[in-house]
Amino acid sequence: MTSASRRIGYFGPAGTFTEQALLTQADLATYQLIPFRTVPDVLDAVDRNEVDLGFVPIENSIEGTVNFTQDALVFDHDLLIQREVVLDIEHCIVAKKGVKLDNITTLLSIPVATAQCHAYIRQNLGKAEVRAANSTAEAARDSGIDRFRTNSKLSK
Repeated sequence: MTSASRRIGYFGPAGTFTEQALLTQADLATYQLIPFRTVPDVLDAVDRNEVDLGFVPIENSIEGTVNFTQDALVFDHDLLIQREVVLDIEHCIVAKKGVKLDNITTLLSIPVATAQCHAYIRQNLGKAEVRAANSTAEAARDSGIDRFRTNSKLSK
């Protein structure tokens, strides 16, 4: 089986840090990339042989372990970790053109990212409601289609 015919599931949607890390791996980048909405969905797909491999976040340098991944691996699946990929990331607040930082009323991102940036958020967006998304990429997509000009997201 060629790598082009192999499938790798990853924590999506397209544009996540997980996809970015996956694409740094020359051998894995040649696989058919299949995004999944959640980490458990990726791991379930591996268990059911819907994909050949799964690629998920497991740790970050600021907040430590990605608990939902570790919990799923420990309690719900009998899978082996094959490799570690280290990726430097940078978060940014992104909003529609013309929105000023002090006009942001809602910040949408994955809780791991908002935890990593909690001091900045408290200092600069103290009045904004922080809402959870499944990923920073999902937050970017959802903020882009939102009708409210004061929404923003925390992303790469």
